[in-house]
Amino acid sequence: MPLLLALAFACGQPAPPAPAECPPPAPCPEAGLSLAPWEASLLDPVISDLRAGVRPADAQSFGICRGKTTCEEQLGPSPGELPPGDYVLRADLLVPRVGEGWAVEMAVNCEITTKTGKVSKWSDKRTHPLRWAGEAEPIRLTPLWSIHSPNSLGARRCEYTLTPIRPDGERAEALSGAWSTPSP
Repeated sequence: MPLLLALAFACGQPAPPAPAECPPPAPCPEAGLSLAPWEASLLDPVISDLRAGVRPADAQSFGICRGKTTCEEQLGPSPGELPPGDYVLRADLLVPRVGEGWAVEMAVNCEITTKTGKVSKWSDKRTHPLRWAGEAEPIRLTPLWSIHSPNSLGARRCEYTLTPIRPDGERAEALSGAWSTPSP
């Protein structure tokens, strides 16, 4: 019986009010800079150029060439063992028009095995500052490295990287390659 009385009193009470519905929030203002279409059309090529950063001028513009000072024959980034002769490591690079402080870092790591079998390691690193050279004009870095085959010290196996560096110090993906020279 007490249960029936409790139910009767509970059923006679009005239901609690439903929560009030809130209006949708006001849209937030756009973050960052907003450009008019004509402004965007002027700046898009500049921004694309900046985002591309320092890069090879074309598919044949980075790697090892046969020749002592000029590229007589492009062999590519990793030609394998070089026959007797003189070679250069070179790069033709496009640099963004805007910004100061563009650069590339050249790193070479070699392992030399003498005729007696002694193995030594050698490495070098150099940074080359770059500037825009004009409309569609690549900057030619040659020779980045001079190579003579055969190597007078012994058989040599080398790997190298060319790492673009943005003005803010961030490094882009490195270009890389390898070569070897026989013992005399």
